[in-house]
Amino acid sequence: MLTPTKGPSSTALSAAARSIMNSPLLESPKAQSGLAMASAMALHFAGYELARGSNMALFTSSSLGFGSSSGGYYPLAMACASPLSMFLLLSYTRQLDRKGPRRALRSTTLLCISALTISGIAMATMQHNELLGNIKILSLPISQIIVWASFVFQNSYAHLLYAQQWSFLGSIFTPTEAGKYYS
Repeated sequence: MLTPTKGPSSTALSAAARSIMNSPLLESPKAQSGLAMASAMALHFAGYELARGSNMALFTSSSLGFGSSSGGYYPLAMACASPLSMFLLLSYTRQLDRKGPRRALRSTTLLCISALTISGIAMATMQHNELLGNIKILSLPISQIIVWASFVFQNSYAHLLYAQQWSFLGSIFTPTEAGKYYS
């Protein structure tokens, strides 16, 4: 049976992790909140990047998306992303005022997760049932409408992601603390 050995790289990595976790910078609850939010932001952006690649593949797909005509629909989809971003940011601002930062962040995160999950389930269903995917609405197959809506939403919510994460970090740190933690 093979057992992992501690080489220089694993020792250096664990020493670096210990030094970060034992850093006096992370002793305050603010710093721990900031680290937790920065970690959540990193995970959220990782999910965004995974969704971006799959949405682009679906958008240009010949079976569910726009195929060879995707070049004509792409500018329209990108033009619709900015107004939707504005709407999402305005909704987030209203939620901040009404519900506070914690509930607003939770609501918008659940919205993003739900929208991408529902579109993923719908696309998987249509991929396995071609008849359902070819139902036409506004002279377009429903699969193209769902792919287009998912693509526009995915390109819009990135603005919401970084706005809410950085606004939280900006609200808990003073300018001096921010300079210490961010640099």
